[in-house]
Amino acid sequence: MDRKSTALFFTVVSLIQRLSLIIFLSSDMPFAYAQNKVGEIYLKNPPRLIGDKVTVGLKLQGVNNQPLSAVESREIVLRVDGSLQKDFDWKPVEAANPSPSWILILLDMSIKSKKAVQTIQKFISINQRAKRNTWISLVPFGLKAKGCQAFLDYRDSSFLDHFLLSKDVKLQNYLDYLKQQQICSPAEIYKTVEESLKLFGNQGDQRFYGGNNVDKPRISIILLKTPQKNNPTQELNLKNLLTFLKDNNYNRIPIDILTYESKYLGDNLLRQIAYNTGGIWEFEANPSLIAEKINLFSDSLPGEYQLSYIQQKTEKNSKHYVTITINDISTSPYYYTISTFDQTLPFGHRLFVIECTVFLLFIGGIVPYILWGKMLKN
Repeated sequence: MDRKSTALFFTVVSLIQRLSLIIFLSSDMPFAYAQNKVGEIYLKNPPRLIGDKVTVGLKLQGVNNQPLSAVESREIVLRVDGSLQKDFDWKPVEAANPSPSWILILLDMSIKSKKAVQTIQKFISINQRAKRNTWISLVPFGLKAKGCQAFLDYRDSSFLDHFLLSKDVKLQNYLDYLKQQQICSPAEIYKTVEESLKLFGNQGDQRFYGGNNVDKPRISIILLKTPQKNNPTQELNLKNLLTFLKDNNYNRIPIDILTYESKYLGDNLLRQIAYNTGGIWEFEANPSLIAEKINLFSDSLPGEYQLSYIQQKTEKNSKHYVTITINDISTSPYYYTISTFDQTLPFGHRLFVIECTVFLLFIGGIVPYILWGKMLKN
């Protein structure tokens, strides 16, 4: 084979490899969602009618037999008496006494992001007001670049283990310090998350795995990431991270991922990492809303949700049924009957009764009084 043929051969091989990577990154990779799919939907509390609102309690379990703790309303298909019901409320069931939480917040320092810092500040503020037992380790990451220091030497995992209570003023002071620092590039996401998973994966650490099933501590990772466009190395690192999660059984550690810049190919992989671990993925998220959402999921009972909707037909002794579909898994019909217990009239009926009462009071009280007054004058 001459030199021209050899060069052409290696050029073709290189193009095939690049094309394969692009196809992989551009695809939806349906197999990667398997860990987040619903395996079973259990009825926790049967449908109950209070007024004209029906409430159903559910417990969701994934195909990996783990409770699903980040299922959102957009994934729900609700049918009442066979008809699609689009208006409903869906929320996790909050624990009466939330367990202690241990949270690693990983902040990408490859570019300054005002929204990222605002999200952290809002998250800490909510925890402070609620007086929750939440321990936070704020970890900026980004490799050394010209004119700025390196953040997080991932070869030293002790850098991660600096947890402070959310009420500790040192957290806010550290955020203020980070806002003044120069950006660093690139950000080594693979090693950063890998070391975080290893820290939380140590089941001998009683901070993370002590207590019984009731008050067992909760652990999670929040990754605030700024995507880097046209960066094949980072895309490959995300792919390796997906494999690392699966091979080491780290899918049970939730990873919430928030991105704040324009979309790029890696968004698909970031979304899959979040979904595979039962975490939240948000793009260009509102800092206040996402902070409240993370807090809500942190305080909820694992896998337990409450669904409620307005019952359109509430005649006495009428029978109804509801079915719920999530990720192509449907429940059996849940039947319920409208009774006189725990029930008030619908708003329209109540308004009609009030109008009739006012009218009768006017006819039976005010009109005779006016006539009686005129009679006395005469």
